[in-house]
Amino acid sequence: MSDFRSTHEISINASPETVFGIINDFTRHKELVGLGGLVNVRTLTEGSIGLGSLIEADESVQMGENAIELSTTSVVVGHNSPHHLSWIVLPPFPLRRVQWWFKSTQQGDSTTLVHEVEVDLGEAAEQFGGVATFTTGRGTALASGMQQTLENVKLAAEK
Repeated sequence: MSDFRSTHEISINASPETVFGIINDFTRHKELVGLGGLVNVRTLTEGSIGLGSLIEADESVQMGENAIELSTTSVVVGHNSPHHLSWIVLPPFPLRRVQWWFKSTQQGDSTTLVHEVEVDLGEAAEQFGGVATFTTGRGTALASGMQQTLENVKLAAEK
């Protein structure tokens, strides 16, 4: 069960391989992420991104009027080039689960790219003022940022 879920999609005039090449390069996520907030992204695993790859990100997360500086590690849990990429974030506080997805399908000469997130706050719900407060605050910002992320991927793929 998730406390927050958001799904967005966009049509991109590029092949699934081109789109996947962009989203699979985690070091580019700093320029792609619609919310801003990614300060630095590093791959911790040698070689190509795949199942089990570890990614580390330094973030500045806006929570109401405050910004929280933190580093997170993520593990790639779904990788099926060029159609599916998923990772789970391991934040430095007790969120039960944060999982992100990109899923793509070819539609003629274009690619439909779907971006999803699921957040299960677990014991951290109180730190966010409850599920409703998270959803209307941080959740709304995540949803808006996700749509901008898709726009940024589209711009990069259609160059």
